[in-house]
Amino acid sequence: MNRLIDAALTASAPEDAAEFWRQADVLIMQDAAIVPLLSRNHTIFHSSRVRNTHFLPTAAGYDYTRIWLAKDD
Repeated sequence: MNRLIDAALTASAPEDAAEFWRQADVLIMQDAAIVPLLSRNHTIFHSSRVRNTHFLPTAAGYDYTRIWLAKDD
């Protein structure tokens, strides 16, 4: 990769530099790490008595300030 970058920086023509940069980009992206910041795979269980639930994916939980329980029937 370093040789490709050096070649791009010292290329005599812009077209040659672009090709070296493209090759370096392909090589870099082969080793790129993917880090998920949010996961939408959450199992959500709650009682049938629970009302006004709002699941917040960013917190991976409910907004507990809005939840209330219905009376048993």
